[in-house]
Amino acid sequence: MFGLRVPIITVVTNEGGSGRSLAIECVNKWLMLENSTTFYVASPKGCTVILWKSSQSAPKAAEKLRITTQEHYKLLIANAIIPRGKIGIYGEGLVMQVV
Repeated sequence: MFGLRVPIITVVTNEGGSGRSLAIECVNKWLMLENSTTFYVASPKGCTVILWKSSQSAPKAAEKLRITTQEHYKLLIANAIIPRGKIGIYGEGLVMQVV
């Protein structure tokens, strides 16, 4: 992918962990949907089961693991956050602004 002469843009739509999410690192621009997560060893739901014996605290675990979309943006991993409801034709404007 590094040999390509066109910009590579990735849009993180959901979640990914371990080696499966490494492929999205080789990009020029990284966009994330508002409620997506990425880069973790244990998923937020798996983490809550291990630590708190319940899967109800997944949002709390995601915050503690610092894998939320907002954390990725704050840490300059993501270039932009696509707000909920801005997918499809309506999201094109945001993509073009980032590119």
